Amino acid sequence: MENQNEKVKKSFKNLGQIKKSLKDLFIVPNEVVGINKFYLLLSTFFGCGYFRFASGTFASIVAAIIGFVFISFSHIALFILIMILLVIGFISADKSIIETNNDPSFVVIDEVVGQLIPFLLIGSQSFLINLLMSILALVIFRILDIYKPWIIGKAETSFKGGIAIMMDDILAGVFTLFIIFIILLFV
Repeated sequence: MENQNEKVKKSFKNLGQIKKSLKDLFIVPNEVVGINKFYLLLSTFFGCGYFRFASGTFASIVAAIIGFVFISFSHIALFILIMILLVIGFISADKSIIETNNDPSFVVIDEVVGQLIPFLLIGSQSFLINLLMSILALVIFRILDIYKPWIIGKAETSFKGGIAIMMDDILAGVFTLFIIFIILLFV
């Protein structure tokens, strides 16, 4: 009987450690204060931004999966989705800025919009080519978004508020689209 109680206590201790590990891995929504929960839900792209480490990359991976699914059905639907997310992104990103004019790491709707843009060109090839182009688009977009070369970096500092948050990722998505276009010319 005592052995069984020790196992139960050990299980609860392990659960406590798992909870602590998860708390270290994700931003707890209560840590983000002063933001309307609706705008927070949208700007974090339904919680993707709560991932504490590389939240932008995590959101880009989610967006790439969404983009890959959409190209199987309709590029028009993908375009409409991008336009809707663009409007939502400008508004929710602007509302999610906390007392500063910077780009909070939990705001990832900008990465989602930027990552979806190159998928407008992917989809008319074979499944394997589409998959490879999708992965390549993800890698190129992340490189451009992280390093922000040339006009991409300038866009982030030239604007304020939600436009500044969104604009660098939109440009990174457009540049990724052009790079994918050039690659597809040779495939």
